[in-house]
Amino acid sequence: MAQGKLPNPETVPLTSLDGPIDFECESAELTRFLRENASQNERRGSSRSWVLCRSEGQENLPPILGFYTLALLSVEREHLPKDINKRLPPYPVPGYLIGRLARDIRAKGHLRDGLTIGQRLLDDAHLRALHASEHVAGVVVVVDPKDERAAGFYGKFGYRPMELSEGAGKPPRMFLPLKTVRAAYED
Repeated sequence: MAQGKLPNPETVPLTSLDGPIDFECESAELTRFLRENASQNERRGSSRSWVLCRSEGQENLPPILGFYTLALLSVEREHLPKDINKRLPPYPVPGYLIGRLARDIRAKGHLRDGLTIGQRLLDDAHLRALHASEHVAGVVVVVDPKDERAAGFYGKFGYRPMELSEGAGKPPRMFLPLKTVRAAYED
């Protein structure tokens, strides 16, 4: 797939100028991550944080409407359902991890191009994974839902729970085949 066929992602890399200190979402853990840890993860190369900034004319909204992190990961074949893993090589496969995704509580109910801020962020993360797949192979997109509400959100987009996922008190990791993501943009 040629990169020119895909729309460009709308988010920008997190910088100290984005005002993460003003960000607040429903999850204290995710709020704290953006305010205190995202920049460190950037410097260490453990994840990239992408932010969706308010548009012109939205001065009543916070500077950052939402964010997500994206990183590479390796998935054990056995963690994927048999209908998926039977077609994979007998070793861990590469994927893209959306480790965190959140929108500011003040942006709740706001739409961008007909999508909620959360939907827009997930769409953007999918686009970044597809663009990355042109240079670094990946078989799946994986998410780490923080709670059942988040798992329900991802489930609406076709994400399925991983097998043998360790979840100690939270929902299991979920995945979506990258070919499913790609097909959504080819329609």
